[in-house]
Amino acid sequence: MSVLKGKLENFQVPDGHDVYNPTIPFMYNGREIVAIRLEPRINEFASIVVFYQKDGKNRWVRDHKLPSFSMQDPFITKTRNEYILGGVKVTPNPNFPNESNYSTVIYVGKSLENMFLYYESPNKMKGIRILELENRKIAVFSRPQVLSSKDPMGRGRIAFALIDNLTQITVGIQRAEIIEGLYKDEEWGGCNEVHELDNGDLGILGHIAYFDEKGNRHYHVTTFEFNPTTKKVSNHRVIVKREIFPKGIKVKRQDLEDVLYPGGIRKIATSDKYEVFVGISDTSSGKVEIGSPFSSTPKLKLHS
Repeated sequence: MSVLKGKLENFQVPDGHDVYNPTIPFMYNGREIVAIRLEPRINEFASIVVFYQKDGKNRWVRDHKLPSFSMQDPFITKTRNEYILGGVKVTPNPNFPNESNYSTVIYVGKSLENMFLYYESPNKMKGIRILELENRKIAVFSRPQVLSSKDPMGRGRIAFALIDNLTQITVGIQRAEIIEGLYKDEEWGGCNEVHELDNGDLGILGHIAYFDEKGNRHYHVTTFEFNPTTKKVSNHRVIVKREIFPKGIKVKRQDLEDVLYPGGIRKIATSDKYEVFVGISDTSSGKVEIGSPFSSTPKLKLHS
């Protein structure tokens, strides 16, 4: 069994800023681009999602031809006719200075240059992901906060609904059912990317997280397979941890050192391997080569 070894991606970053939590890179109008979170080191409320493109020196540079969006932690997919770009909108809580309000915002458009705000989730709802299936129905994954004995404020759990089209997303979020058996009471997690598999199941790239006894956060990259008819989960496993990436990467805070936030999976054209792209310690981005992430082949929409 080969040992995984993660690599840092080379991004051109403005002074005093961090660029992290990327989507999967994809081709757009003949160039390879990626959506990613760009943030001043000391102010998460000034976060924006921007696009970077590869230059001739294997370096990612800002693509100023494409717009920026006032949100964090982007995700992207395609329907037959449109791009869907989303992220987390974060604002100060006027009643509690040490807390934030956050919601998921989703933009839709036939091109990245012409996206419009389509949907905003209820407050405290991160982790919404959507995927148009081959039968044209829409798989919706959300992340409600579920109360537990370990956290009376609630920890994130993955929920699922199937809707006929995107106009039903509000109803889908409201009636999404918790997927049982993914996390212990002291853990939380979310869905980061969804793929339809050749066998009809859905392949989920996600994360699992928990606090240790010192209050440090630990985020690991996971995958699992989900049958949208029976609602059953299979092959839930951790596939990547922070320890496979180089030591000495700068961290936003010390409690975030052991944090990997997955952005997406893509097939390596020249082999049977795949690449997982991740954010590292809330400051950096990297990738790691893995074997097949699921038991059936994923249909990678951004590659088509």
